[in-house]
Amino acid sequence: MKKIIFFLVAGIVILGCSIPSFFSPTPDTVIVDCSNIAITDADVNSTLEYGTSLLTRGDWKRSYTVNTDQVYATYISDELNAVVFVDTLALCNARTELRAYANEDNLAVILANYEKYTPVDSCEKDGVLLFQFTAFNNETNYNVNIWFSPLENPHRALTVVIVFPQADFNSMEEYSAAFFPALTACK
Repeated sequence: MKKIIFFLVAGIVILGCSIPSFFSPTPDTVIVDCSNIAITDADVNSTLEYGTSLLTRGDWKRSYTVNTDQVYATYISDELNAVVFVDTLALCNARTELRAYANEDNLAVILANYEKYTPVDSCEKDGVLLFQFTAFNNETNYNVNIWFSPLENPHRALTVVIVFPQADFNSMEEYSAAFFPALTACK
């Protein structure tokens, strides 16, 4: 009888220890709480530092806007006739939502200030998406690189847009390598 009680208690303990893991959700079914993912002061600071630290040469002038789900920094250089946008987005799950966010409609919004634009190439490396375009505005042809990258915070993604005149290919390569050294262009 003692053996039966021992095995019964042991079985209950073993089963009891495994029940929570049996009924716990798997990583695929974990529900993420997205009720409080608003942009913070830390997001603003890191976004502004990211752009400013890489735009050290030239006459770059910065402006920025902050709302509940986005920090949007614009850097303009009259000297280089170039523009750089650095944008931190609040997404519920950046790794899974980023590809859907980087869609044709959002790319069209990013490129809306150009009279004409043409897709050149797109690629992905280590979760970072790159879209390359040529664009035309005010009698000037431009090269445009647009990156979408998840950040360490699972609720944040980074968008970087670099625009240089096509005649200044060297600056485009230099700044692309500064911002995304592992994915400067699609080849």
